[in-house]
Amino acid sequence: MLWALFVLVLLVALTLVPLRVDFSIQPGRDPSSSAEVCWGGLRLPERTPAAVEASRSRPTQRTPRRVIRHVLRTKGLAGAAARLAVRLVQQVKVCEACLEVRLGLADPADTGQLWATLAPALAVLSSRGDACISLIPEFSRPCCELAGRANVQLVPARLLLAVGRTLLSVPPWRALWRFFVG
Repeated sequence: MLWALFVLVLLVALTLVPLRVDFSIQPGRDPSSSAEVCWGGLRLPERTPAAVEASRSRPTQRTPRRVIRHVLRTKGLAGAAARLAVRLVQQVKVCEACLEVRLGLADPADTGQLWATLAPALAVLSSRGDACISLIPEFSRPCCELAGRANVQLVPARLLLAVGRTLLSVPPWRALWRFFVG
C-alpha cells in the first residue's frame, strides 16, 4: 500500500515538472528532425525516421460517415471543443519565438505593396520582448520561405486539468452516447 502511494505521489510530482520544447524550422529540412524536448532538465530521445514511418503506415479503421456526422451534431460539442482549444493554448507559455519570412510575388510592385501593408502589423507584433518576426521582401522571384525557432514551456498537470474539465462536461458524454447507441 505504501508503494502504491509513493508511485502515485511520484506520478503527480512528474506532471508538475514543466515540459520545455525547442524546435526550429529551416527551408529544405524535415521539421521533425530539429525538435528537442526537455523535461525537468533531461532531454528526451528523439524519434527516429523509422519510428515515424512505422507510425504512419498503420492501418486505420474507417467509421461510417453518417455516424461521425451524427456525433458531430451533438448539442454543445462544438462549443466544448472550442473551449478546450482555448484552454490548451492558454497553458502554453512561449519563452522565445523568432520567425523569418522571405516573401516574393511574381510582380515586384505587388511584393512592395504587400510588404508595405504587412510591415506595420509586424512591427507591432515584434514589439513584444519574447517574439521577433522579420519579413524579408524578395523582389527577384516569387517565393515563400519560412525559417523560425521557438522555445515553449507547458506543465502537463495543467493540460490534464484542462482536458479533464472538458471531459467532465455534458457534451462529450452526449457525443459518446450517440456514437455507441446511435
